[in-house]
Amino acid sequence: QTGQRLLIHGPPQYGKSILISQRWPAHILGRNPLRRVRLACYNLTHAERFSKVNLSIMQSAEYRAMFPSVDCRVPERVAAEEWSTAARGKLLDANPSFKALGLGTGFTGLGVDDLIIDDPYKNREEALSDATNANVWGWWTDVVLPRMNPHTNVVVMFHRWQDEDLAGKLIA
Repeated sequence: QTGQRLLIHGPPQYGKSILISQRWPAHILGRNPLRRVRLACYNLTHAERFSKVNLSIMQSAEYRAMFPSVDCRVPERVAAEEWSTAARGKLLDANPSFKALGLGTGFTGLGVDDLIIDDPYKNREEALSDATNANVWGWWTDVVLPRMNPHTNVVVMFHRWQDEDLAGKLIA
C-alpha cells in the first residue's frame, strides 16, 4: 500500500533503526527495484552508515536467494550516499534507488517513493532547541513536502524529548 504515514517512537537502543533504516530499504527494493528510497538522519554520515548496511544485505547470497531478479542487484562498488538497483539504473533518469540525506540537506531534482526520517535530532540539546526545531520544520515544509507525491510512504522515527518537536508538529 502506498501513501502511508507512520510515526514510530520508543526509547533509545530498542532496535528501531535496525528494523526500519537498516533492513526495510533492502526489502522495499527487493519487492520493487524501481522505487526511490530516501533516508534522512541528523547528519549525512549517520545516514550513510545505514546505507552501507543495506548495501551489504543486498549484495549477500541470502538476499539474492530471497529476491532472485537481476533487477534487484546493486553494483559491488558504489558510493554510500546514493546508489541504484539494476532496474532503476536502466531508466537513466538520474533518480537513484537509495539516497542518504543529512537533515537540512536538499534533494533537488529527486523524487521520493519511500521516505524514512530516523533520528532528526543528534541529542537532547538539539531536540529541545527552538532554533533546531524551526530548522527541522523548515526542511520538512520547504524541501520534503514539494518532493512528495500522494503515494509517498513516510516513516518518522525517533526518541521524543518534547511535545513541540517534528512529530508534535506533524501530529498537529
